Amino acid sequence: MHTESNLIDLYENKVYQNAGNSSLLALIPSHVETVLDIGCGAGDNARLLKERGCRVWGVTISEQEASIASKYMEAVLVQNVELSDLDLPYDFFDLLLFSHVLEHMIRPENVLNRLTPHLKREGLALIAVPNMANYRSRFRLLLGNWRREESGPFDRTHYHFWSYETIDVLFAGCNLQPIKKVPGDPSVPLWPLRRILSRRLLQPLDHLGGWLFPNLFAGQVIVVARRV
Repeated sequence: MHTESNLIDLYENKVYQNAGNSSLLALIPSHVETVLDIGCGAGDNARLLKERGCRVWGVTISEQEASIASKYMEAVLVQNVELSDLDLPYDFFDLLLFSHVLEHMIRPENVLNRLTPHLKREGLALIAVPNMANYRSRFRLLLGNWRREESGPFDRTHYHFWSYETIDVLFAGCNLQPIKKVPGDPSVPLWPLRRILSRRLLQPLDHLGGWLFPNLFAGQVIVVARRV
């Protein structure tokens, strides 16, 4: 059974730091000014959002992440959104951002319902999760390798595993309505060709594979949803 103490133990000493999820952020409309970044990590997405003029508030369960991310944000709350409400205004944010965070939660649909009231009436939620039906994951499981890791699709703190085809179940009974689903960071197995062809030629092939067979070739699943 999961309790507040063992949930915090899993995350409070972890720092998720990367280059930011550019594929996700590219879908943010130009009118967005205020963003709530849930599971903000070290502020990598916030840094990119700040560069485009957005004001960002963040939520993390890690004091260390909050310390790093705070320089890019209006404020960072160190809090577990599964266990308590946020001390933030309602009907305030243009966008709720969930970049590879919902898979870490026990009841992600409850979190979506709890946080949606902070969104403006015409606001959007932007959600990204790993596509666990990607051919790389399939091949790994075919070899019998279910080893959990410190990061990536097989992160040991993941409770949920979705694919491009199954992500829709997340919104059943939820006060967010999906309006767009995107196969993020698609890649097709062209291993020998990747050593020969330029990125300019490879990118269209990857995108074509992603749109034709998103469940197989998408690296992540991106969903744009609006408040109901």
